[in-house]
Amino acid sequence: MSSSKGDEFERWIVEQYAASNGFTALILLLTLGGDKVELISCSYVHVIGDEVRWKDMKTMLDASRRKWDAFAIFPESPPGGGPLIDLVAKARLQERIDEVTVSRMVLNNAGFFDTRGRHIRIDPVDLH
Repeated sequence: MSSSKGDEFERWIVEQYAASNGFTALILLLTLGGDKVELISCSYVHVIGDEVRWKDMKTMLDASRRKWDAFAIFPESPPGGGPLIDLVAKARLQERIDEVTVSRMVLNNAGFFDTRGRHIRIDPVDLH
């Protein structure tokens, strides 16, 4: 039984915020198809409260005007919590892009959600 639209995403945001007292969300927008996961866009936002609602997140992602099937959020904070400074956020975003480019399995280490705000994961493809 799946949860209401966005419940899983909203719970995840609250948990991440509680653990960090604010963070920077490194966001990768993705398409899924067959055995392919393609990165189509990326950005970051500073999360300074736990009141981020699924409706607002989806509106922000849809504003990219790209067709997307999933997104991953890597929460990042400096020691002591809070959001990263922009220079560090940009560098960490590039690191995550590089990691995901090498192995899509890294997405499972993020908050990884579908278009309805439900947690998803990817599994290795058996090529034999």
